Amino acid sequence: LIERKDSDIFIETRMGDRFDLLADEFYGDVSLYWIIARANNLIKGGLGVEPGIRLRIPTDTESVLNEYYQLNSLE
Repeated sequence: LIERKDSDIFIETRMGDRFDLLADEFYGDVSLYWIIARANNLIKGGLGVEPGIRLRIPTDTESVLNEYYQLNSLE
């Protein structure tokens, strides 16, 4: 679960949108596509997104990544 914050951005998807392209647009890093997918509970294995869906784009990627690294730490 990625916590909702006041800094989150909400968009309506357009034809041709994909999680990786949205991650590139908002984060400058296609590899962070999973943050958008997970924040919207849309992890189904594909990168494509239906047009007309309201998506939440978390902007505080630092805290999301810190939590991810803590949960997956081998220490």
